Amino acid sequence: MLYQKGKAIFLSVLMVMLAQTAYVEVYRGLKPYVELQEEENEVMRVDSPPVCAATSRSSGTEIYVDVAEGNDTYPGTNNCPKASLAAAVT
Repeated sequence: MLYQKGKAIFLSVLMVMLAQTAYVEVYRGLKPYVELQEEENEVMRVDSPPVCAATSRSSGTEIYVDVAEGNDTYPGTNNCPKASLAAAVT
């Protein structure tokens, strides 16, 4: 009877240790939830007109549009968005 209790306790401790190890391995390389929220709420910053005039956007990348801060002469990058969808399409 004593042997079975000892075996049960040993297996319980082993299961807890394995669960903790699994949780640690899952969280490695993942960003904390707070950092993910900060990235989603990041405010887009528009560069100055001379910087945007010298900036280019590579083909096949996303085109950003911002009616309030953009300009149709800008390349459509994150920091230098277009002002209208028509300019982004063309």
